[in-house]
Amino acid sequence: MTSAPTAQYSSAALEASGHSCVHLDGTGRSVRWTNTTGRPISFLDVRASIPDSASGGGGSTATLNLYVDA
Repeated sequence: MTSAPTAQYSSAALEASGHSCVHLDGTGRSVRWTNTTGRPISFLDVRASIPDSASGGGGSTATLNLYVDA
């Protein structure tokens, strides 16, 4: 979200309504999805949000790795 919530139900999970939302709260955390539909997956939409640095918005550097076991 780019600004403070405007409704009591605003959240990252609500933004993902009808989809999946995962909060990884530390280094080394991961999530795994398994396709059990019997149909191929045609896309994956990944959105990442990294908070400002503790020094007040000086920026942060991080990596996000995506592995596919086809």
